[in-house]
Amino acid sequence: MDQQLTPLGLLIWQHSDRTAGQLPPALRRMWEGLRALPPVQPVGIAGLQPGAWCCRVPLWGNPLLQLPGGGSLDERFADLAETTISYIPDLVAAHQQLQQCQPRQYTAALRQQLFGASAATFFLDPLRSREQLAALIAALPPAWVDAAWRHRDAPASEAEAAAVLLGSWGWQRQQEPLTLVSFRVRHGTQLQLSGLQQQRQQRFAAFEALAGRGDGDGAQPDGATVAALLPRLWRLPWDNKHKEVYWRLVLNALPVAARMPSAAQPCGCGAAHPHPDRRHHFWDCPVAAAVTSSLSAQLGGRRLTPQHLWLAQPPPTIHAGVWEAVCLAAVAAMDGGRRQMTARQLATPATAAGPELAAAASRHAVARLWDLLQDFCSVGAAPASWRGEVPPDHPFLRWQPGAQRWLLIRVA
Repeated sequence: MDQQLTPLGLLIWQHSDRTAGQLPPALRRMWEGLRALPPVQPVGIAGLQPGAWCCRVPLWGNPLLQLPGGGSLDERFADLAETTISYIPDLVAAHQQLQQCQPRQYTAALRQQLFGASAATFFLDPLRSREQLAALIAALPPAWVDAAWRHRDAPASEAEAAAVLLGSWGWQRQQEPLTLVSFRVRHGTQLQLSGLQQQRQQRFAAFEALAGRGDGDGAQPDGATVAALLPRLWRLPWDNKHKEVYWRLVLNALPVAARMPSAAQPCGCGAAHPHPDRRHHFWDCPVAAAVTSSLSAQLGGRRLTPQHLWLAQPPPTIHAGVWEAVCLAAVAAMDGGRRQMTARQLATPATAAGPELAAAASRHAVARLWDLLQDFCSVGAAPASWRGEVPPDHPFLRWQPGAQRWLLIRVA
């Protein structure tokens, strides 16, 4: 077990799981937590102002003190790491005392005074000892050495020095660096999920590209539209089961044949493609088209695009919040029709896929669409703020002040 091990040294400690069992419980928990995070790195060393805290900078197990060409002081000066020299003032004092003494004065008593009773035979040679001490001083930041020697009579506490050092070590982030001092459990969760967040953003961008975002305007889908939309959808006080289909559609996580070629099942509508994907099931398929046609009729024949439905971009004059609820209901209805058509196809294999099967599933999907919107009204999922925002001639929902409820509108 290293005598010089400190909480700061845990950042670069490379011992095995077996030797980690020798750590005190508190340090072990810290070490295990740090191991689960991305590697830490300097984030604010350039802004450090040398002061009294330099007196309590640990020389060993300190990731901020690295050799110019790479490597740690612990490796380069392993013999000195076994001595009683722990801080910069100890180092400078030992070097000065050794410089002032003559070789014949370099007795066992002086060696013990400078390096402790456990000093290795390496320190029997005063010249070599002096060279090693000088090399270690030269490897340290000169400003830190000067500040530590100036404040040696009034040094900062170890806690103050640790706060300064930990405030200069952490993780780089796009918005601002995260230091160990400001680290919280929620930050650790974010760091651990950073890779998954990048993958999720890539899925968002792919979904936007599939919806045609950027067509004609030169914009490259980056996932920002979906990333901003999803929190709004999840905040709607409506049962989350009505939102899950959309979430899975965005991530391409629905059980469609394109994702599971080993269990390929042609779409019941009779489409020629043996591995229909989400584009087919949620836009091109007659079942999905029946849902969009119903919405288009409700909008007076206005043509809809995947951007309108998949990215919840409301047509002109349509309330954005109401349209988001409509889009959730539409996607869930399409999925319901798709599932019913697949179930009938599997239950009666002799039944040929084609218009009749698709027509039955389309009727089911359209009915499901309006059932879901009615449920949205009945359970009072619409926020109270909508009452003053949704116009009285809105084509989907209207607020009835007298009855204190939302009324679902559907054209004949």
